[in-house]
Parts: sequence; structure tokens; C-alpha cells
Amino acid sequence: MRSSTKKTKIKAVIFDWDGTLVDSLRDHYNAHKETVELANSQGIPAKFPYHTFEEWKKDFEETPFHKMYSEKYGLPYEKHSKLIYDTFANHLKKANTQTFPFTKAVLDALHGNLKLIVITSRPQNTLLKDSLRLKIHSYFDHLIGTPKRPDTLILSKEDHINLALKRAGLKPNEVVMVGDVRSDFHSAKKAHPDMPVLLVPWGFERLDQLHEIGKSNIVSSPEDLVRRLLAMAHGK
Repeated sequence: MRSSTKKTKIKAVIFDWDGTLVDSLRDHYNAHKETVELANSQGIPAKFPYHTFEEWKKDFEETPFHKMYSEKYGLPYEKHSKLIYDTFANHLKKANTQTFPFTKAVLDALHGNLKLIVITSRPQNTLLKDSLRLKIHSYFDHLIGTPKRPDTLILSKEDHINLALKRAGLKPNEVVMVGDVRSDFHSAKKAHPDMPVLLVPWGFERLDQLHEIGKSNIVSSPEDLVRRLLAMAHGK
């Protein structure tokens, strides 16, 4: 007997920013490197153990910001939070970050069919300026960055997800989280187990890393992402 249970129609998409909508992995590499070098110039012992972007990318694994600096670079975040935050944020503010070639086509296809939201640990003012510079600001119903306070970087992605739900006035099962790293999946599921999540293969983590989550949660292309999101908007 066929089940009569209907799937909830999706009403909104929460996008991660870096690695999902904008091609910023190299910007992050340069920001981390610059931060460690500045610390060294001030007599603070820290080490950036990579010689090239490719070497850093191969070893990259999404880690909480404060944990990455403390454990990977030997620069305790709790002790040097202002230096780390200001240097990292200022570098990204100056970086000429670009969207992926297909970002606008994806947003075009979804805009008008779903509410579109961005969450990111980038400073709120940087997010707003970049979205205007890239001419994608008008696609979004809500752009949620991080206030300019070093301690807020320790806030979890779950907090950003909950803020997005509150601003959109929607339930977790009415929203899809779209990210590019395993922590996006885990954060969404930790916040709300019934929130659907899709991961894209063009971001910060490699496909073999994403496969740990399960292949059904990974889209194959920008076109596949659009197709799946629009299907979910129709309860399929």
C-alpha cells in the first residue's frame, strides 16, 4: 500500500557563503598565512607549516576558527583573539573575492521560488559590501554575518542557523541548508535533526571528505543543486 505521507514543501534555502557561493579558499589561505606572519613579527611564537597553497589545500579540514589557530598554528586564540580576528578580517575585507562562474545562474533560478538566506562567520559589514560589489545582494532575503567582536567567532554555526530561522519565521523542516564542508551538515543536524542538508563539491573540502556524510546529500553540479531545491520546493 502506498504511503499517503506528504513531504513538507521547502520555503527557503540557507547558504553558506565561503566555498558555496564565493570562490575564496585561496583568500583564506593568504589570511591565515598573514596572521601567523604578523604574530611572528611581534615576537609571538607561531608557525604556519605550509609552503604553498596546494600543500595547505591538501591538508585542509574545516575546523572551528579558534581551534585551528590554537592547534594547527600554535597561536592560542584565547590569548591573541584581537590580533587574529583583526588581521584575518581585514585581509578578507581587502581581498577581491569573486563568485563562482555559475553562482548568479543558480541564484537566478531559485530567486522568486524560495527565500534565500546567507550565513557566514565573516564580519557583517564585509558580507554586505561584498554582496553589493558582486551584484548579488538583491537575491537575498537575509544576509547574516558576524558582528565585529572577536569573541563572536567562537559562536557556533548552529547559532547562525537558528538566527536565520527566526528572521525568516520558518520551521527547520521548511528550510534547506546548503554548504560545502562536513561541519555544515553536522551543525545543521545538531541544531535541528529534521533540517535537510545538501553539500556542494566545489568548495573547501574534497569530494572524498564529503562522502563521509553520504552520497545522497551531495549534489553533482550547480544544475543538480537547482533541480533538487526546486523539487523540494514542490514537496518532491
